[in-house]
Amino acid sequence: MLKIVFETNLKLFQQECDKKILIILRDFEKSRHKKDKIEELILNDINQIWSEIKKPEKFANSTPRNFFKFEFITLPHKVYCENEFDNEIGVLRQRFQPESEGYIFSHIIKEKNIPSDGLMHYFKQIWSEIQSEKDLNIVR
Repeated sequence: MLKIVFETNLKLFQQECDKKILIILRDFEKSRHKKDKIEELILNDINQIWSEIKKPEKFANSTPRNFFKFEFITLPHKVYCENEFDNEIGVLRQRFQPESEGYIFSHIIKEKNIPSDGLMHYFKQIWSEIQSEKDLNIVR
């Protein structure tokens, strides 16, 4: 799936600002897992995928970080830590609100100068382009 996302991004969109890929590590146990190590493993896989995609010549020596911001979020175990899970989901949900301090898309607004009341239109326009892209094979 990332291969398609990467190739389509290079093909369809201007590369004037980073896009964010949010990676959720669900059922994460801090006592058993090291977030940094998991991030490193995933980023290594992402770099490997990037090295295998078809890129326009002008992007031949680029890396995924030239086009994407990667953010990793951990969530507690849904079953064993249900209250903590629900609380963290609430915190994550808040981050999708433009007035939130940790707003997920703050980098887009700053770099593209899209007013918050125009963000929905911006996303709809992008989604329309994605739906019409035959290589993505999205069925309506």
